[in-house]
Amino acid sequence: MMEGDMKGVSMGMEAENDVQTTCLQQMKLCFLDARLNKTKLLEAMKVFFDRSNRSGPVEQSMIEAVVRRCILCQQSDIVLKRRPICN
Repeated sequence: MMEGDMKGVSMGMEAENDVQTTCLQQMKLCFLDARLNKTKLLEAMKVFFDRSNRSGPVEQSMIEAVVRRCILCQQSDIVLKRRPICN
């Protein structure tokens, strides 16, 4: 829907301010929904990333370090992952 609206703006068929307001409202609703369903999203992401992280022994031996807490939610850690140097 947003892409069509943006195309309408570029073709002069839609007002930029109207489309921008509509898109921002849609994005706000999306983020509010994600915040309300945080637990479900985290569970689904865990399943996905657990599956995708099984690629091999190099991936499993990554070095992780917690950088800081998330400044927005103050609940999650921001993690820096480094691959070990293999010579």
